[in-house]
This record gives sequence, C-alpha cells and structure tokens, in this order.
Amino acid sequence: MRSATVDQGAQPYRNSCFNGRFAASAPLANWAVTAGCTANPSVPGLGIPGLQFVRVSGALVLTQSSINLPVVPGQNYRASVWASITAGMTLNVDMSFHDSAGTLLLAAGRGAMSTAAGGTVIVQPGVWTQFGSAAAKAPSNAVFARVRIFADSGPDGTAYATKAQLTPGLTIPDFADGRTPGWRFEGAADNSTSVGYPPR
Repeated sequence: MRSATVDQGAQPYRNSCFNGRFAASAPLANWAVTAGCTANPSVPGLGIPGLQFVRVSGALVLTQSSINLPVVPGQNYRASVWASITAGMTLNVDMSFHDSAGTLLLAAGRGAMSTAAGGTVIVQPGVWTQFGSAAAKAPSNAVFARVRIFADSGPDGTAYATKAQLTPGLTIPDFADGRTPGWRFEGAADNSTSVGYPPR
C-alpha cells in the first residue's frame, strides 16, 4: 500500500467517511456490523485495524454499512476501500444517496474486487489493493450517503478491508483522513468527517 503525501497547491476537499480506519470501536463506531463480519482485527501485512469477513457456508452475504455521511447535492462521489482477499472471494463496495427522511434516492454502481473473472478489479490472493464504486452524482435533494462493504455468496474464504472513504470527484485518491499530514478531523478524532489536501 502506497503512503499518502499531500498536494498543498490544490484546493482542500473532504473525506465524508467517519472512522474509515475502523480504529474507533463501540463496538465499531459509526458502522453497522452484521453477522460474519468482525471489527478491529489487526489486518495481516499492515498491522492496523480493519474488518474481517469470513464466509463459511458459501451462501452468506456479509455486510458492513456506514452511518449517514454528509454530501453536497450535484457533487460526484466515489466510495473506496483497501482490501485483501483469499482465492475465490469477491468483496464489493457501493454507496447510496438519501433525502432528509432517509428515502433512497440513488444506489450507485457496485465495485467488485475478485481473484477470478467477473470482478471489476482482478487481484492476486493476499495482495492489498484499493478499489471503489463507480462514480455517481448526489441528487438535487440528497442530504446524506451511506457506504456499504460486503462479500458476495460464493466459495468460502476470508477478506480483510481497511481505509474506507467517501470522496468527491470522478477518480479515487489514496486514503486520507484527519490523521494524514495536511488534514484535520472536523469533529472528534476518527468519528467525524475530515478535510485536507488531496493525496498525490
């Protein structure tokens, strides 16, 4: 995984994801953990907090969903995550936009990381890779978005994920939050949005 440096000649922008490093736990602050997903293991090869998805039946869909993340209507966004998977696994990330009442306005295109044909990103087992959803524009009445990380049904296996983010624009930058040089949390550390300069 490459390290983030910042371009302070660019305009600052926002990572809307809360607790994208999965470092704050209560049991996992600002994320909704479902069966089959364990929060805060030390992820192999990185030694930092993350998520572990373990599929043992070949039919489960295991999901990790974020809380309501603030968005700007008319702005393009992409959700992304760093992940490592075992052979046969497929891990996905997508996002959805909602109005103030929580009504679903738009579900954005799924990004799929797989070790076999069918994924939007094909990887070797155990190799850490950043991947994300398709870009989508927040509708005119959107107030918040949600990010979802989930494992498909399929062969048994294990996936790890960390450094989730929701960022503006059509491309996916390297992960950055309030712990990244040139960035700051806009509220409590790990439990708020972050603002800073885009990593290069």
